[in-house]
Amino acid sequence: MTRIFDLRTLITTIILIQICIVTPTFAALHPDGNYSVRQDYSSLLRELLPEAEQGNLDALYRLGVMYANGIGVDKNMDQALNLLNEAAKYGSTDAQLMLGLIYQMGRDIPANNTLAFNWFREAALKGNSDAQLFLGLMYAKGQSVPANYEQAVSWFRESATQGNSMAEFSLGVMYTLGNGVSQDFVTALSWYQKAASQGNARAQYNIGVMYDTGKGVERNEEQAVHWLREAAAQGFPLAEIYLRQRLTEKTDFSPSHTLASF
Repeated sequence: MTRIFDLRTLITTIILIQICIVTPTFAALHPDGNYSVRQDYSSLLRELLPEAEQGNLDALYRLGVMYANGIGVDKNMDQALNLLNEAAKYGSTDAQLMLGLIYQMGRDIPANNTLAFNWFREAALKGNSDAQLFLGLMYAKGQSVPANYEQAVSWFRESATQGNSMAEFSLGVMYTLGNGVSQDFVTALSWYQKAASQGNARAQYNIGVMYDTGKGVERNEEQAVHWLREAAAQGFPLAEIYLRQRLTEKTDFSPSHTLASF
């Protein structure tokens, strides 16, 4: 069966929501999926329903996402939660993660960080890298639990070892601030570089600032401008502002921007 929901795109969207860049949305259609091209959701629904009735976890999860967003069906959060809970109960980490996101955001239902934390933890313990990231963020921000930077670092590291670019960026932040680890700009830069190589704009911006200010690396204007342009090309506003100030202030430019955080 063609998988139409790109969970990675969804996670990126939710992260952006947390940092107030884009309008909330719960799901994105996979650009290569046949159903998304044809928008033939009635056929998809007919295909998913019998599989869901037989207990197929992926079908239950995807139907839950459809009902949560009103994709091909009337939006119905009660039905969405029933389907997602059924899939989550039997071990679908995608459904567990989605429930955590729904309860954390509180869209169409009351926000509940305790439930969000519990669902993220369920999925994180099963190795879901995105759930590990969100669990780390809740520990770092003290949401539902007292702030615990050591736990945050531990979960970011678990996620980063699976190549999660936002977790790599978050580890860079922790080393930059010295939260849960000794402050170390060199190690922070190495994590930002890992995330930047995957196109993480916030990491690219931080690398640019570090080259411009000499934090963790020898100052290098050419490298600073390169990485700031990489971030600005993705529409990251701080990078655009930074570069614009460089152009207007020219040789009198004195970098004053702080590094981006999560």
